[in-house]
Amino acid sequence: MKKFSFPAAAILLAGIVLGLMMIQKCEPDYGIYRWEKMDGVKTLFCEDQVIGFIGPMAIEGIKIKDEITRLGEGTYRITRSCTNRSVTALDSLRLTLDFVHADSTTFLMIPAVSYQGNQWGRGQE
Repeated sequence: MKKFSFPAAAILLAGIVLGLMMIQKCEPDYGIYRWEKMDGVKTLFCEDQVIGFIGPMAIEGIKIKDEITRLGEGTYRITRSCTNRSVTALDSLRLTLDFVHADSTTFLMIPAVSYQGNQWGRGQE
């Protein structure tokens, strides 16, 4: 077994400890995705590319406010609140939140259909 000198062992140990400390302090890069208001609409970007936007909801007499909170890399909580600004009470209201993707669809899949080993059809249904 080869013996290490004290300075070499100390440098090696310091390098290992420093490396472990740097690994533990690593955090994901949250700068890739961001939300910005573009033409009055909240839009999601990945670096400089538009991913999509929150579809506007316009109901007469109702003020809509969307709050976006970052939960993690590429994960957000969108809270939509509404306030009745009209003089009449509402019996009911249907709230929706639509995310509109910027690109056109190139592939569609019917949910809950097994495409691998589906004995019912040829996969063209």
